Amino acid sequence: MERDARYPEGQLLGWTPGQAPHPAPDGTQWRLEPGSDLVVQLHLQPTGKIERVAVTVGFFFTDTPPSRTPVGLRLGSETIDIPPGAAQYVVSDRYQLPVDAEIVAVQPHAHNLARRMEATADLPDGTSRWLIAIDDWDFRWQDVYRYAVPFVLPKGTTLSMRYTYDNSADNPRNPHQPPARVVWGQNTSDEMGDLWIQAIARSSADETILAADFRRKAHTEDLAAYTRLLRGDPDNPLRHDAVASLYLDAGQLDQAIAEFRESLRLNRESAPTQYNLGFALSARGRRDEAIAAFQEALRIDPGYAQAHNNLGALLQLAGDPDAALDHYRRAVSLRPDNVESHTNLGQLLSNRGRAAEAAAQFAAALALDGDNIQGLAGLAWIRATAADPAHRDAAEAVRLAERADRARSHRDVTAIDALAAAYASAGRYDDAVRVARLGLDLATASGQSAAAAQFRQRVDLYQKGQPLRMPQP
Repeated sequence: MERDARYPEGQLLGWTPGQAPHPAPDGTQWRLEPGSDLVVQLHLQPTGKIERVAVTVGFFFTDTPPSRTPVGLRLGSETIDIPPGAAQYVVSDRYQLPVDAEIVAVQPHAHNLARRMEATADLPDGTSRWLIAIDDWDFRWQDVYRYAVPFVLPKGTTLSMRYTYDNSADNPRNPHQPPARVVWGQNTSDEMGDLWIQAIARSSADETILAADFRRKAHTEDLAAYTRLLRGDPDNPLRHDAVASLYLDAGQLDQAIAEFRESLRLNRESAPTQYNLGFALSARGRRDEAIAAFQEALRIDPGYAQAHNNLGALLQLAGDPDAALDHYRRAVSLRPDNVESHTNLGQLLSNRGRAAEAAAQFAAALALDGDNIQGLAGLAWIRATAADPAHRDAAEAVRLAERADRARSHRDVTAIDALAAAYASAGRYDDAVRVARLGLDLATASGQSAAAAQFRQRVDLYQKGQPLRMPQP
C-alpha cells in the first residue's frame, strides 16, 4: 500500500535551527533500500519577498551492517485545544514499557505556546529519574538530546511527560495578539506536544514486542487526531485518505473502505486512493471489486507499478494467468527494484514450467534482497525440480532451501516443500520424506487441504526413491 514518507524505524532525523549533526549509536545504522525516494519536508515562514531556498543533506555511509534496531516511542497529545487566555494548559501522557529497554536519546517538540517540559521514568522499584526538563521552552532552539551514557530501564517502568502551555497575553512568544484558540495541527500557528524517546530493546524478540505494543497506543491517538481534523474539514479528500489508512493499519477494513470511497467521491481521479481502495477490498476478500479498483488506478496512471503487481496477483487467483503474466512483466519493467514483483513473476513462470525465466526472476529478487524468502525458496525449487538438467543444481537447491526454511523457523509450507524437493534431488530421500511429512502435518494443522494433498503425493514419491520434476512447458 502507498504510504506517506516516514523516518527509518526509530531514527530521529529531524533538523531544527541550532541542531548539530550527530552519529547514530553503535549498531543502529539504518539501511537505505534500493529505489528509495528521499523526501525533505520544510517548514518555512514568509518574509514578504521571494526567497531562494537551497537545501543540502549529508549522508555518511558505512560497510558495517546494523546489529540493533531502535524503536521510536512518542508520548504526547494530538487533541490539544487551548482556549484563549489559558496560562496553565497541561498536556500529559504516560506509557509502561513491556520489556527492558536501553534509552539512548529524547527529542521534545512543541510550538510557540509551550513553556515548561518535564519527562520522567518511574521504575518498578518505586524510584524515579528525570528524562529531561526544560524550564523555558523556545520553539526557535530545538535539539535531539543524547545521553552521554545510555541507560537501561526495566520492564514495567512508566515513562511520563507533562508539558505546560501559556496562551495568555503575558506570554511574549504568543503569536496571537490578542490570544486566540489554538488546536493541534502541523502548522506553526497550531500547537503540538510530543516527546520522542529513542529506545533499543535487548533482543529482536523484545523489539517486536515493544514496537507492536507501542503501535497500538500510537494508533489510537492518531485516529482520534485525524478524525477530529476530518470533522473540521469533511470535504478534503486527503483527510479521508489519512483516516482510511489508519483504519487499514488496525485491520478495520470496512471503515477503511468507506473512507476511501468517500475520498474518491470528492476526487475520483486519484490513482493512489483507487489503489489503496483496491488493497483494502482485496484484504476483505472482495476480489472482483478490488480488481476493478486496481484497473481504475491504472486507467488514471498506467505507470503505477504496484497496481500492476497487485492486479496481476488477483487475476492469477481469478484463473487468468495470461493477463496476470502481462501485469507482472509490466510491474517489473516499471520498477526493476521491486522484489515482490520479481518473485510473483518468477512463481507464475515456475508454475508454467519455464524454469530459466523463473530462475532469472528469483535471482533478480535475491540480488535486491539476499534474505528474501520467496526468492530463496523459488530458486531452490527451480534448482531441485527443473525438467532440463541444465537448470538443476542439487547442492545449490539444498543450500537455498535450508536458508529459507531456517528463516521461517520450519513453519512455512512453501519453504518446507522446496527443502524436501531439494533433498530428493540430492538423493537424500530419507531427509526428503521426513521434511515432507513435517509439511503435511503443518498443512493439515493449518487447514491447507490442497497443500496437504500435495505433500501426501510427495511423501509417496520420495519413499519410492524418486525426485520431483517440473513438467515441460
